[in-house]
This record gives sequence, C-alpha cells and structure tokens, in this order.
Amino acid sequence: MNKKLKMYFENLGFTVEKNNAYGKISGYEVSANVAMLDQIAPVKLHVNLYISYAEKMQIINEIKALKFKYFVIDEDMFGIKLGFNDPLTVGKLLNRMPEMIDKIFEVFKKYEAKGIGYCPVCGEELPLESKQYKVEWIKVKMDESCLKEINADIEEDNKEFNEAPNNYFKGVLGALIGALAGFVAFIAIFYLGFITSLTSFIAILLGTFLYKKFGGKQNRIMIIIVSSISILAMILGLFTVYILYAKDIANDLNLSYSGIEAFKEFMNVSEFKKEFIFNLSMTIVFTALGVVYEIIILSKSVKRQGKIK
Repeated sequence: MNKKLKMYFENLGFTVEKNNAYGKISGYEVSANVAMLDQIAPVKLHVNLYISYAEKMQIINEIKALKFKYFVIDEDMFGIKLGFNDPLTVGKLLNRMPEMIDKIFEVFKKYEAKGIGYCPVCGEELPLESKQYKVEWIKVKMDESCLKEINADIEEDNKEFNEAPNNYFKGVLGALIGALAGFVAFIAIFYLGFITSLTSFIAILLGTFLYKKFGGKQNRIMIIIVSSISILAMILGLFTVYILYAKDIANDLNLSYSGIEAFKEFMNVSEFKKEFIFNLSMTIVFTALGVVYEIIILSKSVKRQGKIK
C-alpha cells in the first residue's frame, strides 16, 4: 500500500493488510482497498450497513448531490461502496478525503442506517461473537441464515453457468470482428508513423464485447481465444503493411511482382529487413503490453464467486 495511504488508515485506527485495511468509522464497519493502477477509483471504501433499498438509493442520490470531484458511489447487498481518486497526487486526495468522508457518514446517520451490531443483509441484531467473513477484499459480519441463503444462490448461479453452452463458434465470430477493427486501426495508425498498444486494446475490448454479445460463454477460454486472435491480427496487420509497402517499391522500380513476391524479394535487402524486424519486435512488445493488461482485467471479470466461508 502507498505509504501516505497506509499512514492515513493507521491514524484512523484501521488494521492494514497489504493493500487492504479494516476498521470502524462513526459506528460502521469499513473495509478499504488500494489499487493504484485503477484509473477510476484507486482508493475504495466499503461501508457495512443495513437500510431498505429505497432509502439506500436516497442516500446514494443525496451523496451524489454533494458533487464530490473524482468520486463514485454504488451499493451492494452488504452496504455502500465508495470510490475516491485525484488526477494529480495521493497527497491532494488525502487533503480532500477526510471532509468527504465526514459528509458521507453524516448522510448515513441522517437516515439512521444500521451499522455495527446489525446484519447488513437482513438488519437483524447480531450476537456479540458473530463470525466475520471475507468477500474479496471486504470483511463483513452477517446472520447465519443470510449466509446460507447467499451461498445457496451462489451455488445455483454457478451451476447454471457451468451447464450453459459454450457457443465457441459464435464467440469466435465476435472475436474476429473485434480483431478486424483492431487490424484496421493498426494499419491506419502505423501509416501515421506510430506503433501503439492502443490497437490491441481496441481488438481485445471489442472482441470481448462481441464474444459475449454473440452468445460466447464468459470464461477463461474466452480470454485465450480473444487474446490469441488479437495478437495474430496485430502481427497480420504489420505483414499487410509491409507487403503493400514492398509492392509500392516494386512498382516504382517497374518490377512485375505481386505483393508477397515483392516482400520476399526485399527481405533480402538489409535495410528493408532491419526495418521490418524492428517494427515486428515493437509490434509484439506493444501488443503484449496491451494483451497482458487486458488479460488481468478480464481474468477478474470472469472469476466466479465462490461460497462465502
């Protein structure tokens, strides 16, 4: 965890565990998570609370009306999720966060949302020695009957997911369309004099979206298929550019070669070959950066919720 954020949470009395922290604020159990690479909300808080869904939405709307900068808010079955950011520095974020948090918790108090000592799922009072459970980075205490119901729903959802058809053909078709968009973008950007991971992002993002849209199953196989097709599309894009380039050179020299024949011939020319190999290397590096980043994101999205223990 960032040193400044670690100190901030420790000063609040939180226990810091790697990139997570746990503690209490104004009578509510709070979990914190820090992910500095998250462009939307690198600092997240989850507040365990119980209130009716309608009132929870009123709370969210009232907090949104405060118009905090670089801030997001959402709800889940265990309470309210808060996301904080600052485009400049952690220091500037920490200058703003205390006042933001004070105002947010004033709204929780205003609506008399139940906090410590109550189940955030059903609102019933909890025994003093209630067990604490961990859901991803969130720690939460809940009623045993609520836990059983949630686990039963998770088990049913996972069973339906496992039994659903993979629809690989439809999914691959969507991935190919996404890769085609990345392929076209690659050629266009290359002709502007750039090689960038942006085109692989385009291919993977659109490919993933269309893979799911066409009925492909959202699992690890999807990641392998979309990533592989995207990589091949970028490399094919480079070959296409150089085949066309070689054809243009051949035409200028009044040589009656096809594009592929011209490419093969000019690969015997040291300058042409060096330029091609350099750009191929750069394409692989930038594509790999884009693919690795997206694989990390996609891996999180396809991970199924296991039973809460």
